[in-house]
Amino acid sequence: MVEVGELNVDEIHLPGIYVDKIIKSANRENRIERLREASTTKKDGDDISVSTKMIINRATKELKNGMYVNLGIGLPTMVSNYIPPEISIEIHAENGLLGVGPYPQVGYADPDFINAGKETVTALPGSSAFSSSESFSIVRGGHLDLTMLGGLQCSSSGDLANCKFYSLTFNFVRHSTVWFLSIK
Repeated sequence: MVEVGELNVDEIHLPGIYVDKIIKSANRENRIERLREASTTKKDGDDISVSTKMIINRATKELKNGMYVNLGIGLPTMVSNYIPPEISIEIHAENGLLGVGPYPQVGYADPDFINAGKETVTALPGSSAFSSSESFSIVRGGHLDLTMLGGLQCSSSGDLANCKFYSLTFNFVRHSTVWFLSIK
């Protein structure tokens, strides 16, 4: 947070939003729903099955340098941990962040930076934050190179199931199938 008056409102530019003044909230509780931090004890992938690794490795082959990519809930969010070092992409999250980074270091999680699975992530330098409605417009408007969707099952005709109902509650499965939707 910054001190009152430290930001010049005439120098703050947000698309579609006009800032007249900034007010710091006195009671701002923003809890972390799914704390994920960078692992310091085990290698990436030590806690996932061989078949899941195979799906993720196949998904990473769709990534090309310079792409803008949306990673949906389920396995797609895990793809960000397996991007080859020679590939440089910008990751987009539905909740309004372009420039999603890795899981935060232990003790540095920010509840405002989450991915589609509500896991804590970091924002890379130069990231852009916006409303979720603008974020979905980016996806639907064809402004991304690739969108990876997670789903539970797919029928032989291509029908996609993405949730199960148990007593009127949603239960998303972590080890879902990855589906690709090419936007461009």
